[in-house]
Amino acid sequence: MKPQNIIITGGASGLGLEIAQRYAKQGANIALLDLTKSDIALDKVKQACHSNAQKIELFSVDISQFDQVTKVVEKTVNMIGSPDVVINCAGINNACGVFEKIDHDAFEKVVKVNLFGSRNIAKAVLPYMKGNKSKIVFIASLAGIVGNYGYTPYCASKFGVMGLANCLRIELKPHKIRVQVVCPPEIDTPMVVDEHKTIHPTTLKLGSLGLEEAIDGIMKGLKSKRFIIIPGRLAKLTYYLNRFAPNFITHGVVDSIVAKTSH
Repeated sequence: MKPQNIIITGGASGLGLEIAQRYAKQGANIALLDLTKSDIALDKVKQACHSNAQKIELFSVDISQFDQVTKVVEKTVNMIGSPDVVINCAGINNACGVFEKIDHDAFEKVVKVNLFGSRNIAKAVLPYMKGNKSKIVFIASLAGIVGNYGYTPYCASKFGVMGLANCLRIELKPHKIRVQVVCPPEIDTPMVVDEHKTIHPTTLKLGSLGLEEAIDGIMKGLKSKRFIIIPGRLAKLTYYLNRFAPNFITHGVVDSIVAKTSH
């Protein structure tokens, strides 16, 4: 069955906004949660709607603040009904660079938003999802599986999201709640544009994926029963090499790239 009621965090830009528009075309009611309200984003989702009867709302919330999240989730449920699908796209990566030069507070903020934010949204929506066939989706990253140069806060937070998703997959299955985790490579989104202003040149050599291709792969994966969804051929290859190849091979490839670009 097609999902009827969807909550998407980080829904005013990037992956969240694109996914929202795809689901709007399928006739879903959608609650967008984001740090700031955007009339432009809201209009884009409404314009993509299949029917005028669909409910599309945008709520402002700091996902790292649990009290805010619980209050907003309650509002969304009153507005669109209990969610069939919850997708946590909210995330930041504004602390790029070599580890020893990253500010302490900046490091903690990345972890609070990416990891604690994922925990907060999951905990807030569970009371409304138990007993129904529903799904929670976490947007992690290929950087949550494979370490990346200059990404220590981001990788640490996304590795944490992977651990959270793995545990919840086990715990929530008896409650008829499926868990999926999306692990894309770097995608051409507004967050990445901001990253590139300060990113280390070495990191840029490790590749990125176009937004449309990424969304196509993610939406296809969301229709499946797969736990881990990885859009993009190169990203899939990286995942399988990391999983099955000996460490000296995968480490050797990355180390050779770093050696050529870090001086």
